[in-house]
Amino acid sequence: MTTGLKNRLSAAAPLKLLQHPGGLQLVAPPPEAAEVVQLTTTLALGGSARARVLHYDGSTWKQTTQEITVHDVVGSMEGTPGKRGLAWFHRQSGLWILWQLEC
Repeated sequence: MTTGLKNRLSAAAPLKLLQHPGGLQLVAPPPEAAEVVQLTTTLALGGSARARVLHYDGSTWKQTTQEITVHDVVGSMEGTPGKRGLAWFHRQSGLWILWQLEC
């Protein structure tokens, strides 16, 4: 039953829909979630861009298929696809905020 239900349900970042032996689980990030990201679209000063989440495999950072929208709320960062940065999830606004971006 859960397989058919999972085909009809989806979750947008930062939420995740996980399937496990016990059924489906909707997961929200912890209040202080942070991710290493790599831009997939261009970021203009004070704007937003799409970025792919990176995971560390013990020796290097690998791209995942998970994409999020990151925001430059201070208006001091700009970047092109491929630039890496650090994003923090701001729970009150529901936004992923860039707090560091590769120069």
